[in-house]
Amino acid sequence: MEDKELMAAIGQVVVTSPVLEYSVAVLVAMTDGHRDQDCEDHAHAMVRNTGRAMGELRKRACVQQRGQGMPLPQIARRLTIATALDRNELGALLVAAGLGSPAEHALISLLALNGLRVSEATGTDIEAMGIERGHRTLVITRKGGKVVTIPLAPRTARAVDPAIGERCEGPVFLAPDGRRLDRHGAGRIVRRVARRAGIGKPVGPHTLRHAFITAG
Repeated sequence: MEDKELMAAIGQVVVTSPVLEYSVAVLVAMTDGHRDQDCEDHAHAMVRNTGRAMGELRKRACVQQRGQGMPLPQIARRLTIATALDRNELGALLVAAGLGSPAEHALISLLALNGLRVSEATGTDIEAMGIERGHRTLVITRKGGKVVTIPLAPRTARAVDPAIGERCEGPVFLAPDGRRLDRHGAGRIVRRVARRAGIGKPVGPHTLRHAFITAG
């Protein structure tokens, strides 16, 4: 069944769970052609331990369709499988990033070694860099608007300096057009570095944050 036909069927379902609401939102975004890798990876992580919720979604859709003589939907398998990196893959990714551009190395380091969300990484400014008690620090805005100061991992601090270069202000990460790098551009960088590292599984910014959290 095509994506639009699937969504037409699922659109009839009354959703009562936040996980189901999020899953439907992801499917809608994919139907509209906006296949955001970080969004899909986030969906993977949310749905990983909620297989029954996805089963409930499909079951309700099936009930609706049986009454209307519609064919049963086949929900994509990749929506129920979380992407995770083992230590060797994470190491290979960091090596590949180090051999790439300074911006790639800095971004991968912030995501994988400091566990930043992609919005936190792309939202960083040069003026937010500092030093406290001999450690390099970064002021970031957390989810919900909370402003915190975090210590940078030594490798991250070394990677950020070349990415900044001679600039004294503005975004740490710039897009090719000179504007601030957005989450989509960050996702493309992560996927490009993952391919260079020989990682065949789908990898996005949230994959690296997940690797940081589980490693801790």
